[in-house]
Parts: sequence; structure tokens; C-alpha cells
Amino acid sequence: MPFVVRDDAAAPDILVALPFPTYQAYNEYPKDKNTGASLYYAWENGQIHTEDKAATKVSFERRTTSPASPRLDLDTSFAAWVERWAEENGRTVGYADSADCTPARSTRPAQGLIFPGHDEYWSIEMRDALDRALAAGVSVASSPRNNVYCASAWRTAPDRESATRTATIRAPRPPTTGPRSGARSAGRSRRSWRGSTSRR
Repeated sequence: MPFVVRDDAAAPDILVALPFPTYQAYNEYPKDKNTGASLYYAWENGQIHTEDKAATKVSFERRTTSPASPRLDLDTSFAAWVERWAEENGRTVGYADSADCTPARSTRPAQGLIFPGHDEYWSIEMRDALDRALAAGVSVASSPRNNVYCASAWRTAPDRESATRTATIRAPRPPTTGPRSGARSAGRSRRSWRGSTSRR
């Protein structure tokens, strides 16, 4: 299970935010060829199906399997390079989940924000926080393509067994009359921050 260790008592020069929402969007756990689904694929009776049967929401309370793992390896490698560069140039580095960049899960302010991974799924709160950071003069670097692309929503609910809260990520989609509840037809696009269906 990948994770980051946040230091909320420190205010680093550079904050590196890893894209855990996008890891879970692509996560097909347990990927045993019988069960498991991401927002792109679903396993059923030994066959993999594409978006006509893919999940419409996924939970953060899951272990991570491929294809999220290779992305994680690339992202953490880049983050390690940032740390080496910062150390050589007298800068401090902190780490966060990109979903931490919201008022409800705020981190200490930094002079620079780096999004090193394929950070595709962003909520309205995340986008608003990014806009405020830019307006306040924070430098932002986003290394790969397709970042801040899918407009998504978060929902938290109480976990009765552990007395904690669990989170799910939902990708808003147009209604469909597919054979499964919540399914959508192949070729239907997600709501995009860059498209006319987004709030901006």
C-alpha cells in the first residue's frame, strides 16, 4: 500500500504531491481475473471488460495493483530526483497526497508545488486550492501530460468497524441505459476540466 508521510509542523520550500486519486482510478484490485474494477476496466468470469462495465466509483481503501504500481515507481523516482536537487541547492522538500491540497486537508504553505505524476483526477476543491496558490505567487510545476483532466468528486463515509472515515472517488459521467446499474456506453467521455462540461 503506497503512502506518503506528511510533516504538518514544517513549511517546506517545495511540496511534492503524489497523485493517489489517479492511482485508485486505475487500480483494478484484486485483479484476480474474476473480480476487481477500476474506472476503466472490470474483471468478470475470467474476462476483462472495458468502460461499458467499469466502475463509476472506486474506494481508497484498497491495496494497489498494476497498472498503478509502474506509475508509482516512475513518480517516486522523479520525487527522489527533486529531493537530491533540493538538497544540493539548499532547499527543503515536503510530501503530500495531491488530494491534500484542499482546505479540508490543507498542508503548510510552500514556495513551490511539484506534481510529478500522472495526476489526472481532480476535484473542484483541489482545483480551487491550486488557483488560490497560483494567485498567491506559488510556483507550480507539472511534469507529465494529462494532469488536471478529469473532474471528479470525493465522498467520505463512516467506517462502522474502525470508527474512521473511508473515501471514494467518483468520476461524473453522462446517464446511460446500459445493462448494469451505473454502467456507461463505451466512447462516452468523462467530464473534463478542459471541456465545456466542466465548471470553468
